[in-house]
Amino acid sequence: MRAALGERDEGEPTVYRHSVDLWDEVAYWSRKWGDQLEVEWMRGHPELRKERDSWDMLDWMNHAADRIAEAEYDEEGGVDAPECFQNQGKWRLEWREHRITSMTMDALDDIQLESLAEGAAAEQRIQLSAWDLKSTITATGWTGSARRRAWSAKLAWDRAWHRANRMHWKAANRKKREGAMSFLAGEKEAWCRACSAQEVEDARHIMTRCGCEAYRTIRRRWYGKVVEKAKELSVALEASFVAVVANSDGVLQEGEGSSGLTAWDAVSGRIPILWTASVEKAGVKREDYEKWLRWYGASVKEYMWKPLWQMRQQKEKEQDAPLAAAAEVAQGGSRGSRAARRLRGGSRGSYRGGASRMSGSGSNRPRGGR
Repeated sequence: MRAALGERDEGEPTVYRHSVDLWDEVAYWSRKWGDQLEVEWMRGHPELRKERDSWDMLDWMNHAADRIAEAEYDEEGGVDAPECFQNQGKWRLEWREHRITSMTMDALDDIQLESLAEGAAAEQRIQLSAWDLKSTITATGWTGSARRRAWSAKLAWDRAWHRANRMHWKAANRKKREGAMSFLAGEKEAWCRACSAQEVEDARHIMTRCGCEAYRTIRRRWYGKVVEKAKELSVALEASFVAVVANSDGVLQEGEGSSGLTAWDAVSGRIPILWTASVEKAGVKREDYEKWLRWYGASVKEYMWKPLWQMRQQKEKEQDAPLAAAAEVAQGGSRGSRAARRLRGGSRGSYRGGASRMSGSGSNRPRGGR
């Protein structure tokens, strides 16, 4: 610290990311007292190294400080005691009436992440406090090309070109969207054509509820893969996954656990805090959990989104095929009738066509008069 400040105290102290306010205090007293200031490092947590009978005053002070720090760790707000410091910054960072006491850059990243997610969470009726945003980024983060990322975002946030969105987007007075698109239940054009349930075809229906056997087969296969992979990492993760997503013969429903997120959220790649908490409690290493999260995100895209959407497009073509054939026959019939009218010379169009052919150079049409 003294070397950084220089003999005239005109230098800048070393920037430490941890405990910034404490290092500011050290820099303040270092400028004030110069070489007379001595900072001695003392090892903390004496309870892990010594019997209590052998503790000196510094050990007791460290023990008290460690207990306070543990009580405040990962808690919002915290004890704000500026009177403990002679030198405080000229500004303080707060978020929703709580002072930010963690590393500033990490705190700002968390705030930005939460702010960006709030609007989407409100539209989809997602309980933000139950949603692990960081784990979701790990699971569904980088996906390659911009086209692929856009496609993933469309499916995850129900922006694909299915029947419900098609009708909703074309509406003159578009209703505000909140969660499922059940407000279109009375519109037959918005119904799913792959099943007979007469339900609105939105992403929730396609990904979780539609009773189409082809859809259910895809879901059953994906569900089995995820349960098996979760069990390999931790039995606790398997149990928490089943608590959120229950499989009823290929129809995905909410499990018995109160995670705050639905089966649709999990299938969309949104990771419930319940899953993260279960693996932490089970002692699973974070890097191992993140490896599983990346696999989970890839499995959702490869074994759910992609085959379901391809199957949906195939079903639409099958439904449209008879209509397209009928339209082609009708169009062919109208062409034939027009040709017949031309041969008979009884239509206005055929007369004009004949006149235009006579108007070329070398024709026998008279040049003068009308």
